Amino acid sequence: MSRDRNWMYMKRTTSEGLFDPTFQHHVNFFLDYAYANAPNIQRELIDGVEVSKIRCPCGKCQIHRFKKRFEVVGDLFKKGFMDNYKAQVMRT
Repeated sequence: MSRDRNWMYMKRTTSEGLFDPTFQHHVNFFLDYAYANAPNIQRELIDGVEVSKIRCPCGKCQIHRFKKRFEVVGDLFKKGFMDNYKAQVMRT
């Protein structure tokens, strides 16, 4: 994964009010990477189905809550990444 994380703090919507496709691309790539690295994942059984969750890096959750991928996507588009997440990731 690229060390350039400036995209995390870019504008999430276009001038037309649509989600920015560049931000969408980076979020999907970021989540693919996060879910591919086992130490980041919490797994649980829900109705007999294994569900994977990661710590949500949005401005509200601030990596304190584990969430499903679609929940993380929603949070990142609504709330953006938490402050200084770029610096935290660089240290790991």
